[in-house]
Amino acid sequence: MNIAPRRSGFTLLEMLISVAIFSGLVILILSIFVRTASSQARVNVLREKSEVARSAMSRITNDFQYLFTEPVTVVDGQNRTPVDGFALPGGGGDDVVFVLKYPNRTDQELVYKRYESQPIGSDRLRSLTVQEIRGCRLSNGEIRLQSCSGHRDGEVKRSILPEGFYLDDIRDTQTPFTGRVTNRTDRGSGTGYLKVALTIRPSEDYRSFLCMNSNVPTGHCYKVETVLTAGGLR
Repeated sequence: MNIAPRRSGFTLLEMLISVAIFSGLVILILSIFVRTASSQARVNVLREKSEVARSAMSRITNDFQYLFTEPVTVVDGQNRTPVDGFALPGGGGDDVVFVLKYPNRTDQELVYKRYESQPIGSDRLRSLTVQEIRGCRLSNGEIRLQSCSGHRDGEVKRSILPEGFYLDDIRDTQTPFTGRVTNRTDRGSGTGYLKVALTIRPSEDYRSFLCMNSNVPTGHCYKVETVLTAGGLR
């Protein structure tokens, strides 16, 4: 009796099981890769927002180190602003004014700076700009901006945030600039301070919501704040 030799190979069932196992491994590896890439993207976005916020804060705190220590009055047309190192026009909120004296400069080479936040359209976004006028002369306790050598260049307000980034419009609960200016009668008391609070957000998503809104995901905004005093930071 002739017995047919058994052929080697895989049955259909074995091949289906192998394909299923291989497909499962591929799906598992791809899902791990996607989660890793997504996590890395979120980390990169958060790092970028952190760098933007800290860069803006660093610029303001660095200026604070060079405040001119004598009280002056800044004259801008019909507007007169008493400045004792810094001033909070209107009691504080949207802007802060600095009069600066850099090292190795005289009282005839002062610098006027104004940081200002303004709403942008109907979105819950605000700009953060700086106006800088150099070459200001102190005369009889006054600085007349129109007489500063850098007045023409200083007429333009420049954004200190990169394109695509703005402040959150949370003026109902918090403003960028608050504090207490040292009065001319209590100089040396150490009571003056400036609080700077910046909440940075990108502009592409959730434009109609505040950062505190539940529709805005965690990590979409980045907040940094500090308190500046004549003696430094605290």
